[in-house]
Amino acid sequence: MENKEDYMYDCIVIGAGIAGAVSARKLAEEAGKKVLVLERRSHIGGNCYDEPDEHGILIHNYGPHIFHTGIEEVYQYLSRFTDWYAFGHEVVAKVGDRLIPVPFNLNTLHMVYEKEKADALEQKLIAAYGEGSRVPIMKLRENEDPDIREIAQFVY
Repeated sequence: MENKEDYMYDCIVIGAGIAGAVSARKLAEEAGKKVLVLERRSHIGGNCYDEPDEHGILIHNYGPHIFHTGIEEVYQYLSRFTDWYAFGHEVVAKVGDRLIPVPFNLNTLHMVYEKEKADALEQKLIAAYGEGSRVPIMKLRENEDPDIREIAQFVY
Protein backbone atom coordinates (compact mmCIF):
# COMPACT_ATOMS: atom_id res chain seq x y z
CA MET A 1 0.00 0.00 0.00
CA GLU A 2 1.18 3.52 -0.80
CA ASN A 3 2.25 5.91 1.92
CA LYS A 4 -0.37 8.42 3.09
CA GLU A 5 2.18 11.26 2.68
CA ASP A 6 2.24 10.56 -1.08
CA TYR A 7 -1.20 12.20 -1.19
CA MET A 8 -0.37 15.16 1.07
CA TYR A 9 0.39 18.51 -0.56
CA ASP A 10 1.27 21.95 0.72
CA CYS A 11 -0.46 23.64 -2.21
CA ILE A 12 -2.92 22.76 -4.93
CA VAL A 13 -2.82 24.79 -8.14
CA ILE A 14 -5.85 24.63 -10.41
CA GLY A 15 -4.89 25.00 -14.06
CA ALA A 16 -1.53 24.53 -15.75
CA GLY A 17 -1.69 27.51 -18.09
CA ILE A 18 0.96 30.22 -17.87
CA ALA A 19 -0.13 31.55 -14.46
CA GLY A 20 -0.71 28.13 -12.91
CA ALA A 21 2.48 26.58 -14.27
CA VAL A 22 4.64 29.50 -13.14
CA SER A 23 2.94 29.63 -9.73
CA ALA A 24 3.41 25.90 -9.16
CA ARG A 25 7.03 25.95 -10.24
CA LYS A 26 7.89 28.96 -8.08
CA LEU A 27 6.14 27.44 -5.05
CA ALA A 28 8.12 24.23 -5.52
CA GLU A 29 11.51 25.71 -6.45
CA GLU A 30 11.62 28.84 -4.32
CA ALA A 31 9.39 27.98 -1.37
CA GLY A 32 10.16 24.26 -1.22
CA LYS A 33 6.47 23.34 -1.28
CA LYS A 34 5.01 20.06 -2.43
CA VAL A 35 2.55 21.12 -5.14
CA LEU A 36 -0.27 19.29 -6.89
CA VAL A 37 -1.30 20.78 -10.24
CA LEU A 38 -4.74 19.90 -11.59
CA GLU A 39 -5.40 20.53 -15.30
CA ARG A 40 -8.53 19.57 -17.22
CA ARG A 41 -6.81 19.52 -20.62
CA SER A 42 -4.55 16.69 -21.72
CA HIS A 43 -1.56 19.05 -21.74
CA ILE A 44 0.06 21.85 -19.78
CA GLY A 45 0.80 25.37 -21.02
CA GLY A 46 -2.75 26.57 -21.55
CA ASN A 47 -3.24 28.43 -24.81
CA CYS A 48 0.53 28.60 -25.33
CA TYR A 49 0.71 24.85 -25.91
CA ASP A 50 2.16 23.71 -29.24
CA GLU A 51 2.64 20.24 -30.62
CA PRO A 52 4.19 18.77 -33.74
CA ASP A 53 1.85 17.36 -36.36
CA GLU A 54 2.40 14.03 -38.13
CA HIS A 55 5.06 15.71 -40.34
CA GLY A 56 6.97 17.24 -37.43
CA ILE A 57 5.68 20.76 -38.09
CA LEU A 58 5.00 22.69 -34.90
CA ILE A 59 1.30 23.58 -34.74
CA HIS A 60 -0.08 26.42 -32.62
CA ASN A 61 -3.36 24.83 -31.55
CA TYR A 62 -4.69 28.02 -30.01
CA GLY A 63 -3.18 30.58 -32.40
CA PRO A 64 0.24 32.21 -32.62
CA HIS A 65 2.06 33.35 -29.51
CA ILE A 66 3.35 36.90 -29.31
CA PHE A 67 5.09 37.83 -26.09
CA HIS A 68 6.54 41.14 -24.99
CA THR A 69 7.78 42.45 -21.69
CA GLY A 70 9.98 45.21 -20.44
CA ILE A 71 10.84 43.23 -17.32
CA GLU A 72 14.23 41.54 -17.65
CA GLU A 73 13.49 39.10 -14.79
CA VAL A 74 10.41 37.80 -16.62
CA TYR A 75 12.36 37.45 -19.87
CA GLN A 76 15.21 35.56 -18.15
CA TYR A 77 12.80 33.27 -16.31
CA LEU A 78 10.94 32.30 -19.47
CA SER A 79 14.18 31.91 -21.43
CA ARG A 80 14.87 28.83 -19.31
CA PHE A 81 12.01 27.08 -21.08
CA THR A 82 11.83 28.48 -24.60
CA ASP A 83 13.71 29.79 -27.59
CA TRP A 84 12.78 33.24 -28.85
CA TYR A 85 12.16 34.34 -32.41
CA ALA A 86 12.22 38.05 -33.22
CA PHE A 87 8.89 39.51 -34.29
CA GLY A 88 8.05 43.02 -35.41
CA HIS A 89 4.58 44.47 -35.09
CA GLU A 90 3.41 47.74 -36.55
CA VAL A 91 -0.07 49.23 -36.73
CA VAL A 92 -0.72 51.12 -39.95
CA ALA A 93 -3.65 52.38 -41.99
CA LYS A 94 -3.83 52.38 -45.76
CA VAL A 95 -4.49 55.86 -47.12
CA GLY A 96 -4.52 55.88 -50.89
CA ASP A 97 -1.53 53.82 -51.88
CA ARG A 98 0.47 54.47 -48.69
CA LEU A 99 0.64 52.89 -45.27
CA ILE A 100 0.75 55.44 -42.46
CA PRO A 101 1.36 54.93 -38.71
CA VAL A 102 -1.59 54.67 -36.36
CA PRO A 103 -2.34 56.39 -34.06
CA PHE A 104 -2.01 59.57 -36.08
CA ASN A 105 0.87 61.74 -34.85
CA LEU A 106 3.12 64.56 -36.03
CA ASN A 107 5.21 62.14 -38.10
CA THR A 108 2.03 60.99 -39.80
CA LEU A 109 1.02 64.60 -40.37
CA HIS A 110 4.23 65.13 -42.36
CA MET A 111 3.58 61.98 -44.37
CA VAL A 112 0.14 63.02 -45.58
CA TYR A 113 0.53 66.78 -46.10
CA GLU A 114 2.98 68.81 -48.17
CA LYS A 115 5.91 70.17 -46.12
CA GLU A 116 4.71 73.78 -45.81
CA LYS A 117 1.19 72.80 -44.83
CA ALA A 118 2.43 70.09 -42.45
CA ASP A 119 4.79 72.56 -40.74
CA ALA A 120 1.98 75.11 -40.35
CA LEU A 121 -0.46 72.50 -39.02
CA GLU A 122 2.14 71.19 -36.58
CA GLN A 123 2.67 74.70 -35.19
CA LYS A 124 -1.10 75.19 -34.82
CA LEU A 125 -1.48 71.89 -33.00
CA ILE A 126 1.39 72.64 -30.62
CA ALA A 127 0.06 76.14 -29.96
CA ALA A 128 -3.43 74.80 -29.26
CA TYR A 129 -2.57 71.71 -27.19
CA GLY A 130 1.11 71.87 -26.21
CA GLU A 131 4.03 69.77 -27.38
CA GLY A 132 3.75 66.04 -26.74
CA SER A 133 0.02 66.16 -26.00
CA ARG A 134 -2.38 63.35 -26.78
CA VAL A 135 -5.55 64.88 -28.10
CA PRO A 136 -8.78 62.90 -28.58
CA ILE A 137 -10.23 63.14 -32.08
CA MET A 138 -13.47 64.65 -30.79
CA LYS A 139 -11.52 67.46 -29.15
CA LEU A 140 -9.82 68.18 -32.50
CA ARG A 141 -13.21 68.18 -34.21
CA GLU A 142 -14.50 70.80 -31.75
CA ASN A 143 -11.56 73.18 -32.27
CA GLU A 144 -12.47 76.60 -33.67
CA ASP A 145 -9.57 76.57 -36.16
CA PRO A 146 -10.78 75.16 -39.50
CA ASP A 147 -7.31 73.76 -40.26
CA ILE A 148 -7.30 71.71 -37.06
CA ARG A 149 -10.85 70.54 -37.80
CA GLU A 150 -9.58 69.51 -41.26
CA ILE A 151 -6.98 67.27 -39.61
CA ALA A 152 -9.70 65.82 -37.40
CA GLN A 153 -11.91 65.12 -40.39
CA PHE A 154 -9.02 63.44 -42.22
CA VAL A 155 -8.19 61.24 -39.24
CA TYR A 156 -11.84 60.51 -38.43
